[in-house]
Amino acid sequence: MPKNIEWTIKKTAKKRFEKIEQNNSPSPVTYKNDEAFDKLTHKNRSFVVPKQKMLNYFDRVIKTKSFVPSVGAYDIPKADAFITKGARTSYR
Repeated sequence: MPKNIEWTIKKTAKKRFEKIEQNNSPSPVTYKNDEAFDKLTHKNRSFVVPKQKMLNYFDRVIKTKSFVPSVGAYDIPKADAFITKGARTSYR
């Protein structure tokens, strides 16, 4: 038995790939750089300067929660009458 086996590759009659048809869809070759650059650089930009005072985070939270009464606004002796005792067995 020989040490190396020689293989013969037979050529087939069928073509492996079909011919690629040219297509004019967008590609790096059909891209118009000058027109694209003009569209990107010539934009009208408008800046808006707010007229209200700049508030930090804490000032905004205080302003949005201003409708909630503060701790000192509650009358503690009257509030005791409204506090429930919880779910006790004798409570009804």
